[in-house]
Amino acid sequence: CLLFFKTFRACWCQRVSLGFSPCGRQLADRKGAEVAEREVRLTQRVVDAARPEAARYALSDTDIPGFRLLVWPSGRRGFYFRYRVGGGRAATVREPKIGEAPAMKAERARAIASDWAAQVRLGGDPSGTRQAARSAPTMTELFDRYLSDHARPNKKASSLAEDERLIRDYL
Repeated sequence: CLLFFKTFRACWCQRVSLGFSPCGRQLADRKGAEVAEREVRLTQRVVDAARPEAARYALSDTDIPGFRLLVWPSGRRGFYFRYRVGGGRAATVREPKIGEAPAMKAERARAIASDWAAQVRLGGDPSGTRQAARSAPTMTELFDRYLSDHARPNKKASSLAEDERLIRDYL
């Protein structure tokens, strides 16, 4: 397979658009569906040349392990970063989305994937950090908690009414 890449490196974009897979491995995605995977350095030229096929497939980057471009039969393309949380084969596999291909250029997605790969090497969890930020309490929840836990038990009725008015009108 390596000899094949050295011989035909110049026409990789044409092979992608024709659906040719010199090292087409079948992998399962996070939902268990099979995805054909091909390895190539993900550049903007390769991303632009990736054409939809009958089944979804992935183009994996050769430089950054886990950095992938998924291409759907509908023509949708998205950058993803696949990694394991905690290490080992029994660890949870996460595959957060970096961005959509037409809106995000390959170099920007590569920079984000490189940052996330560095975090994973240091024991971090980029997707877990994003999920924690999304599950953080909203300002409305914090104001309700302030009123129920502090203002109603500890303040006079006039001060409580003023706090409720300020929260309602200004915050």
